[in-house]
Amino acid sequence: LLRMLPKGDGHGVLVLPGFLAGDTSTLPLRGVLRDLGYDAVGWNLGRNVHVDDARVDAMMDCVDALYARTGGKVSIVGWSLGGVFARELAKQAPEKVRLVISLGSPISDDRRY
Repeated sequence: LLRMLPKGDGHGVLVLPGFLAGDTSTLPLRGVLRDLGYDAVGWNLGRNVHVDDARVDAMMDCVDALYARTGGKVSIVGWSLGGVFARELAKQAPEKVRLVISLGSPISDDRRY
């Protein structure tokens, strides 16, 4: 079935793990994306256990580095909390982000939650 999926165009894809997870949890997804022709990378920031200004800056550095290396806009795929981060990174750098895909992410327009 995987061979029937459409091929990628080689653009960069940053994959962000969910809460308490790290890059190991996204290895299978990144492998499929690479097999399809994308330049998929992990965030290399260890486990996703906290968020502060330094962590946000480090994630933005990931976007910047992939953008510079590939020479074009990147997509960000985030699982759970990683999807929330993906959305926020895209808001900070819309000129560098092509697409955001959030998987199982708690995203709502209601800011009371």
